[in-house]
Amino acid sequence: MMQSYGSSGGIVGISVNRSKFALNVRGALNAIRKSIESGFPLIDLRQSWLYPEIANQIRGLLREVKNSNVIISAQLTRLYPGYDEVIKQVEVIRKRLGIGQINIIEVAPPSFLVNIRETLKAIERLYLDEIIGGFSLVEIKSKHLDILSELNLNARLEYIKLRVSAMRPFISPELLRRATSLRVPLFSTAPLEGGKLTEGHFQNAIFRRLNGRLYRALNFISKNRNLSFAQISIAWLNSKGIISAPSTTSPDHAYENITSNGLRLTEPE
Repeated sequence: MMQSYGSSGGIVGISVNRSKFALNVRGALNAIRKSIESGFPLIDLRQSWLYPEIANQIRGLLREVKNSNVIISAQLTRLYPGYDEVIKQVEVIRKRLGIGQINIIEVAPPSFLVNIRETLKAIERLYLDEIIGGFSLVEIKSKHLDILSELNLNARLEYIKLRVSAMRPFISPELLRRATSLRVPLFSTAPLEGGKLTEGHFQNAIFRRLNGRLYRALNFISKNRNLSFAQISIAWLNSKGIISAPSTTSPDHAYENITSNGLRLTEPE
């Protein structure tokens, strides 16, 4: 499903940020609609499905857009749940959204209480029953990919989500090598670092001083290319072959993000 994006990078959809969504429901829904209409169909729910008021709004939106190409991604609770709990959580997501199949289920960092093998066996069961279309791993390490191989689930892995951005550019070389060998894209969990990679955040003098080198680079490119800081930050991810789904409650910001999809930075930039 998502693997067709390969290593080209670019925006694939929009994320639902619970706190932002609650502050501006109408704006968030319009931004999601703008993303879908513009050909970026992934709605990354993260863990916002836990809140019925958000799930109900998304359910209504899905009925409105009537687009069979919409891709729904939802993340299990942060601790690796056991086999039965995985099945239960996925059923809750399906009921709250009123959908038959969840395209992608995201498995978050491990718990000391449950072995990841148990979680992944439940994921395999859900896939075989056609309740999910695939899954992804979030903030994982190379050793987790070893377990994936042991369970023969490599082909079901849609992407690997990591906290990587222009502000946080490091990726484990070993994890990068493994992801490349699996031919799955890397997905940024925070392409704009929760709004920190925008002009507004850099208005704070202390923040600007602490991130002086980054600010000077963003400011220089912005003036030369007439691009916003957000567009430059997404273009940086694009240039590294990393996909993303920024969150926003503004249709204008959604459009700005979308227009950055084809941007590539030069090597000096």
